[in-house]
Amino acid sequence: LTGMAWLPFVTADKDTPLLRLEAAVPRSRYLRDILQTSLLWIHYDAARYDAGLKPMRTFLARYPGNHAYRQMMADFLYRKGDFDSARALQESLLAEYDAFGRSSQAAGCLPLGYLSAVGNLAKLDKSQHRPEGLAQRMGIWYAPRNDAAKKWLPASLVREVDSIHK
Repeated sequence: LTGMAWLPFVTADKDTPLLRLEAAVPRSRYLRDILQTSLLWIHYDAARYDAGLKPMRTFLARYPGNHAYRQMMADFLYRKGDFDSARALQESLLAEYDAFGRSSQAAGCLPLGYLSAVGNLAKLDKSQHRPEGLAQRMGIWYAPRNDAAKKWLPASLVREVDSIHK
């Protein structure tokens, strides 16, 4: 069953498949980004934030404007407790998404990046005891115009932000 070690309940060996995935990332020309993203979320779920931050920093050194990786980095930093760095990333993303939303290019686009940044900043406002910022973010989050877009956001983000409201 070695070839199926990645299946749940087949084996308790989680390290070998993870090592194989880590080894496959730099060797795969076409799947590198997909494999690396999967590996990063495995690190996230296992609370190995430093292990995920290192390849993110390498990727962002090459592609500094990549929104998805900056969002992921902010998530990792938030979980790690580095709220100031996470906030700086989220605020820069929010400003970029806000500018995009105001442009003519955004006509008909769902404001997913914008709402994601708003939700993550609400979590930061709650963690850092910033009631004014939290009230502002929650007003945006619960604005009726954003209801349709929220079903496209990660369920975990919606759950976490909604739990702040309760």
